[in-house]
Amino acid sequence: MRLRFLNHSEDDGAALDLDLSGHSIDLSDIDLPREPQSTAERVEATLFRHDAPLELVEKVLAGRSNADIAKYLANGLKRSIQFQPLRRDNAARLMMIGPPGAGKSTVVAKLASREGLRPPTVITTDVDRPGGVEQLAEFLAVLGVELSKLRRLQDPITEPMFHDGPVLVDTAGTDAGDSSGLTALGKLASELNLEPILVLPAVFDAIEARDFAEAAKSIGVRRAIVTRMDIARRLGAVLATADAGLALAGCSVTPHFAFGLRPLSASVLSRHILSLTP
Repeated sequence: MRLRFLNHSEDDGAALDLDLSGHSIDLSDIDLPREPQSTAERVEATLFRHDAPLELVEKVLAGRSNADIAKYLANGLKRSIQFQPLRRDNAARLMMIGPPGAGKSTVVAKLASREGLRPPTVITTDVDRPGGVEQLAEFLAVLGVELSKLRRLQDPITEPMFHDGPVLVDTAGTDAGDSSGLTALGKLASELNLEPILVLPAVFDAIEARDFAEAAKSIGVRRAIVTRMDIARRLGAVLATADAGLALAGCSVTPHFAFGLRPLSASVLSRHILSLTP
C-alpha cells in the first residue's frame, strides 16, 4: 500500500493518489471540506453543529443580511420562532408538565419565589415518586408557602382553596408517548383554567424534544421553559422545541430556586449559541 501527494493545479490543495497493489486511484476530483466563509455559511454551520432542524435552518437563512454573525442569527431566530416571556401576574394559573427529572418542581419553586406578587397557591400531583413532595415542600418552606397535595388527577379541587395570588401546579413526570397521561393533564388544565407549560432540559435529545413538544401541543400547551441551560453544550433540544411551534417562555441556568428564571429572546439565544460554538 502506497500513499503519495500529487501536485495539483486547482486551488483546493494537493490531490491524493492512492496506490493499492498496483491499482492507482486519483482522488483529485473529490471536493475537500472547507471552512465556511460567508456569514450565511457560518450561521448554517453553527446551527447544524447544534443539531438544529433542517426546516429551522432554512428559515433562519431565508433572510439575506450583511449584518455580523450575531445579528444575522438573532434576526433569523426572531423571524423563525416565538418568544413569550412569563409576566409577573397575580392572576397567573400555570401547570408544569414534562418528562421525569426535567426540573418541573424547581421551576414551580422559582415562580413561587417571584417578588412583588401575592402568596401563591402551589399544588403537586407528584405524590407517588419517593421524595417528590418533600423536595418541593422544602423549597416552599423557605418562602413560607404551604404545599397542597393532589393524590389523583381526578380528585376534585374547588375554587375556594385558591388564594388571590398565582396558582402553580407541579405534576409527575410523563412521557411523550403516554397519550392517556397527557390527556388527563390536559383535562385537569381545562377544568381548573390552567395554562399547561412544557418543561424540558436543554440537554435533551433534539428529536425527542420535538416529539414532546408536538405531543404537548395536542393538549393545549403553547409555551415551553428550558432548564439546564448552564450545562448544555448543544442547544438542539431548545431549537427543535421552538421549531415545533412552542414559544420559549424562559430558561433556568441554575437549580437554586432563589435565582429565578431568565427570559429568552432572539438576541439572548443567539449569543448563547455562539458562545458554545468554537
